[in-house]
Amino acid sequence: MSPISTILFPAISNLYENNKMQELKMHLKYSLKFYLMFAIPSLFGLAILSKSLLATLTTSEFVSAYLVVPIVALAAILFNCRSVFFDVLMLLKRTKTIGLIYSIAALFNLILNIILVPIIGILGAAISTLLTFLIFAVVVGILSFREMPFEIDFKFISKSIIASIPMAFVVWKLNPYGAVNILIVIGIAALIYFGILVLLRGFTEDEYGFLKGMLRV
Repeated sequence: MSPISTILFPAISNLYENNKMQELKMHLKYSLKFYLMFAIPSLFGLAILSKSLLATLTTSEFVSAYLVVPIVALAAILFNCRSVFFDVLMLLKRTKTIGLIYSIAALFNLILNIILVPIIGILGAAISTLLTFLIFAVVVGILSFREMPFEIDFKFISKSIIASIPMAFVVWKLNPYGAVNILIVIGIAALIYFGILVLLRGFTEDEYGFLKGMLRV
């Protein structure tokens, strides 16, 4: 189970049982928003730091595979975004639909691996995973919205991307190597990102209150 589902599913199950549909939709909206608040800058950071991280954490043989890291990171983000929509289908007990989606996704991933891995190796496996999770997220999202539509805060997503760009530029300029230096730069990057996000008014007071409530669950 993804980190989102661990917190979200018990909360929305309780709201659904008590027929609090507006509050349930608010939970879905904010859960996706708060996840992307961390996921978007993480993707930018991993894209810049991939070579440094592999050089620090692995042997020289793996450094050449640094392009795989941002692809896998994006795949992981899509997979976790999917879990917000997936929870709606779970809530409505669409188990047959869920099973069918998983089966098709597994078959699609297998076919892509058979085609891509012999040609471009581990990069092919990463690309097949990314494409599988992308299609998975889109299909689950469409089916979920048919049952229970909720607002996606695209304005916030754009602000998060805007805040991530200067953060990524600073990380690129600092170009850290070694575990300690990487951790220091990650701390600096976090300050830059959240500082810009606050200046852009990425959140309302109600949303801060919602986040505190979710963390207490």
